Amino acid sequence: MTSPEAPFDRDSSLFVARGLYILRYESGAAGSEHPVGSAAPAPGFEDVIQVIPEPGSAEGRLERPGSVALVRAADNGKLRIGVRRRSSNGSLDAAFKLESVGVLSDDGATAFETGAIAPRPSIRPLAAVARNLSGSEGALFLAHVSRRGDVPVKANEWAGGPVAPARIEGLEILGLSTEGLQVEAQVLSGGRDPAWSEWLGVGAFGGTRGQNQALLGVRLRLIGERVQLFILHAEALFLGSAIISERGREVECVSQTQRDPLVGFRFEICSERRASVRPAPGHEEQPRVRIFRAKTT
Repeated sequence: MTSPEAPFDRDSSLFVARGLYILRYESGAAGSEHPVGSAAPAPGFEDVIQVIPEPGSAEGRLERPGSVALVRAADNGKLRIGVRRRSSNGSLDAAFKLESVGVLSDDGATAFETGAIAPRPSIRPLAAVARNLSGSEGALFLAHVSRRGDVPVKANEWAGGPVAPARIEGLEILGLSTEGLQVEAQVLSGGRDPAWSEWLGVGAFGGTRGQNQALLGVRLRLIGERVQLFILHAEALFLGSAIISERGREVECVSQTQRDPLVGFRFEICSERRASVRPAPGHEEQPRVRIFRAKTT
């Protein structure tokens, strides 16, 4: 399927994993000055992503706040979302939300996650397309947590962790405010034959959603002109194991067996003089996840 080139005044591309999504035009400028929204596969992903509009709407167009479109991703790809002014002095202020409603099985059918499905980040059309999940201000990454969906995680905060362990099935780096510095991630996943992903930059998701496959390892690295001034400190918790703590400009957290699911992860980026992940107040001593088994007779 070939998508027509959309005349965006501003646009941004968003990584989407294989699955089905609802794209909502959530809000815009007051009155009739709200911009026209558009969505289309990013260049090179025309055969992967399909945007299905509401009945009576033009392909890929979201005319006004409240409009929705269905997005079908046959494989991982990128979706291009943008806005166009209604007049020469019209507003470009608009917010969109991409909500996951299920993943595609190998035969193309829809497989829905159990439990509540968390919304994907809001999208604002300025390169920033800032992630506006509730509580995501200042977040370093999204963790896709089993039965909870995408959870924004700030520096030195746990996704899962010793107090509330939960299977982490995917990660997505959200970006940094520090110029000349970037962080990239690799994840180890894949069920019976786990394999490391390629290095993933800002906005690229690694892992799975809704397939009940927890991550088995995470790698992080710092790159950029100012990399020598900073250091990573990461901590990971795998089921039944003690907390793993790693520090450096490139770190790897993986269970000894490479089979234990990741149930807690956090990291921070700081200057070398302050390279420490501080325990949350009241939780300094939570070294491992306890496993309780029923007695057999």
